[in-house]
Amino acid sequence: MFSRLKALYSGSRSTVPIDWTAFESALGVAIPADYKSYCDYFPPGLFQDYLTIYHPALNKAEEVLRYTGALVEMVEEFADFDGEPPPFPLTVGAGGLIAWGIANVSPYFCWIANHEDANHWPTLIIEDDGSKWQQVDRPMTEVLDEVLFGVERLSVLADYDALKRTPVTFDPFESWPVADIGGEEMPVSYDGRPLREPVDAVQVVLEAAGASMSDLGRSTGLSYPVAPDGLIFPDDYRRLIDRVPTSQIAGVRLFAAGDQDAEHDWRAQLAVLQDAAAARRRRGGHTFLLWPSPGGLIPWGCTHRDEVCCWIPHHADPNTWPVAVLAPDGSSVDITNRSATGYLLDRLANSDDL
Repeated sequence: MFSRLKALYSGSRSTVPIDWTAFESALGVAIPADYKSYCDYFPPGLFQDYLTIYHPALNKAEEVLRYTGALVEMVEEFADFDGEPPPFPLTVGAGGLIAWGIANVSPYFCWIANHEDANHWPTLIIEDDGSKWQQVDRPMTEVLDEVLFGVERLSVLADYDALKRTPVTFDPFESWPVADIGGEEMPVSYDGRPLREPVDAVQVVLEAAGASMSDLGRSTGLSYPVAPDGLIFPDDYRRLIDRVPTSQIAGVRLFAAGDQDAEHDWRAQLAVLQDAAAARRRRGGHTFLLWPSPGGLIPWGCTHRDEVCCWIPHHADPNTWPVAVLAPDGSSVDITNRSATGYLLDRLANSDDL
C-alpha cells in the first residue's frame, strides 16, 4: 500500500537530517517503522491540499506532544461520553495518544500508544471536540492509504469531501526548515489548530485593563485597517488599536502602523527587528524568518522583558493567525494558539507574571 502513496511524489526531500533517536527520546517512546519510512520518503506537505502529516523535519517531538496535549484538553472539556469513561486514553505519550496528522483544523489522527510494539498501535481519528471519533486498527500508512484511496469512506470522515477529490495529490510545502546551523533563517510552523476562545477579546481586555483605558475613544490619522505594503492585520487587533493607540496593555507595548512615535510605529519596529536578526546571523547565530519573507513572523508588540509578540501567517485569513513570542535574543520562539487579544487577556489573567 505504501507504493501507492509513494507514487504521488517524486521530488526532493527535506534538507533536515532526521535524528530518529533524538526524536523518539523526546517523545518518550519508540514509534512505528512505517511512519519512519514515510518521513524518510516524503517531505513536509499536504495531501489533497487538506491533510498534513506531522514531520520531524518541520515539527519537533515537543511540538507533537504539545499539539496532542491541546487536543486532549479540548476533548476533556467538550466531549460527552454519556457519563461513561472515555473509550480511549486521554493522556499524552506512552500509553496514551500521540498525534501524527491533522486534516485542516480537525479531525486529528493519533496513535493509541497502548502496545509495547509500536508497529501494532491503532489510529484514533477524532474531532477536536470529541464529537466524532473512530478507531482504525491498522498501521499509519495503511490508514493514510485508506483515507486517500479507499472505496468506502471511514465513518468519521464522511463529511470531508476534500479528502476524496480525484486525482489524489500531494504537494510539498514551498519551504521547510533547513538544518539549525549558524547564519540560517528558519521559518516557524503551525499545525493549523483553531485559536482558543475568545478570539476577539477586545472588550474584555479593555475592561480588565481598567476603566481609564475603556474611556479612550477612536483615534484618527493612523492606517489601522492595513499596514504598510498592503499587509492585513487581524480584526481583533485592528479594533484594539482603534481604541488604544500607542498604548501598553498587560506589559506589552503595542505597535500601530503610521504612529509618530518610533517606539510604537509598526514599520520602525519591524526594521529594528530585521537589523537585529541580520546582526545575529553575522555573528554565527540562527534567527527566525520575519515578514516580508514568505511565512515570516509579523511583529505586533513587545513585552517589558523585550520578548517580541508576533503573528504566524500560516493561512490567508489573518483572523486565524496564532501568536508566537520571540525570546529577547531571537534564539527561540514560544508558539501559542491564541489571537493577539486572547494572548493579552491571558497575560492579564496571570498578572503576577507581568
